[in-house]
Parts: sequence; structure tokens; C-alpha cells
Amino acid sequence: DGDGQFDDATGINPQVLFPQDGSHPVSVRVSDGELFDVDSAVVTVVNVVPTVEAPSITGADAEGGIVTLSAAFSDPGALDSHTCTVQWGDGSPPEVGMVTAGVCTDDHVYADNGDYDVTVEIADGAGSDAQSGTATISNADPVLAPMAPIEVAEGTPITGITTPFTDPGSADT
Repeated sequence: DGDGQFDDATGINPQVLFPQDGSHPVSVRVSDGELFDVDSAVVTVVNVVPTVEAPSITGADAEGGIVTLSAAFSDPGALDSHTCTVQWGDGSPPEVGMVTAGVCTDDHVYADNGDYDVTVEIADGAGSDAQSGTATISNADPVLAPMAPIEVAEGTPITGITTPFTDPGSADT
């Protein structure tokens, strides 16, 4: 895979970067211009675990809104395939994130306010690496629907008034 540089002190000193794990045959040929010698060997390149950076957690800061996780990772195995799993820390099952060009992304909606430990794990055939961050989610205000006008006679008590409302915090009571 390319020409080596000859150095009288150390011999041939080629630098070869293998883009993927596996077994790769290597041959070396040395010549003095008249005679030559050839030798070969097999270089076994071992798959390396990807390295994940701390995740960025952005988006809604209140319950009921969409929170987005983004975590960059690196892996010298240029042809490795990767999976991304996100634990959102709220008791929901792990989610499989989307992996594109060295970045894992995923979205989530928290049902209640609180501080949640979020863990992202990137895996390839060699193993996995994980990093954590915190999602701080605030309580969202409930919202009343507009009330219709009420008319009663003087001295009559008002009972049974109801009005619908919404609350983005589905875990609120």
C-alpha cells in the first residue's frame, strides 16, 4: 500500500492507515537496484470502541414540550455502523436515536417537571461508550378555557360551575 521511505538506521518505515478492522495482508520488497528480497505478513486491525462527547440537551424547558438531545461521537473505524440508545431518566423505556455523520439525535417529551439524568450510549461491534447530562424541566401553568357568562337571580346560590382546562404536565394532579 504505497512506497516506504528507506532509512539506513531503521530500514523501511512505511506509514499505512487501515480504515477498517480485519486482517490485511502486507508485503515488503527491498531492492539494492540489482537484487531484492520480499517478505509478507498479515496485519490484524482490531475494532475500537467509539468515543462519545457529553450530550447537548436543548429545547423546551417546561413539561409537555419537546426536548432534543444531540451527542457527537468519533470512531476511527470509517466503515463501522453505530447504534444510539438514549435513557431519558424519567422511567420511560430506552429510545433508539438517529445516527447521522457522527452525531446521535433524539427527541423526548417529559410528562412532569424535575431534574432528569439523561444517558446516551453509542455502540459498534467492539462495544460501547456512554455519557450523561441533565435535563431540567420546569412546571408549566395550567390553562383555563374561557368561561361563558352566567346569569342567576338575586339571592340564588351558584352551584355546579365547571370549565375545561389543559395542563401540559400530564403527570400533574
